[in-house]
Amino acid sequence: MVFFGALNLSIWRPGRYITAMYNTQVAEAQAWHAGRLDLNARTFDTALFQDRIYNIYPPLYTFVAYMAIAMSPEGFPHWMMVVLLGLPVPAMAFALFRRIGVSRYMAFVLTKGYLLGTAFYPVVRHAVGAGNVYWVNHVLSNIALWLFLLEYYGRRRVWVVGIAMVMGFWSRQLVILFFAAVV
Repeated sequence: MVFFGALNLSIWRPGRYITAMYNTQVAEAQAWHAGRLDLNARTFDTALFQDRIYNIYPPLYTFVAYMAIAMSPEGFPHWMMVVLLGLPVPAMAFALFRRIGVSRYMAFVLTKGYLLGTAFYPVVRHAVGAGNVYWVNHVLSNIALWLFLLEYYGRRRVWVVGIAMVMGFWSRQLVILFFAAVV
């Protein structure tokens, strides 16, 4: 609650959607629903290949947007952005700090420090507020990182670490460097 209060933006925006105009991955998901791989219009961060326009970003958010657009063709619902991008990181960070053996109070302080005292704060603010593709992918890679760390300091199930690796790689390619820790 402290984190969402500090974001200083309207969390509940019924009828608000992240559209193809603001996020090329939403445009790609809408194109997939139309049975195409190429985009309708050229926007920022797209590639032109054989007179067709393509998204240049890794596909994780496109997969998520594809499922969301099946429920609401207008775009990616803002409330879903809050739930999928805003809630997991505070919960996962607190769970990790508790798992490594610190008290509830100290876990709260460390989580608050991570969420509000690092560069993650403006990243989540931009991702949840505007849904820009760069910020959304950065938050998704952080979710993958926290999932990886929770499992690394937990039961060390390879399949969960594999999911975290795929999530991270499909949102930020450099996450593949985590593979050294897996080995």
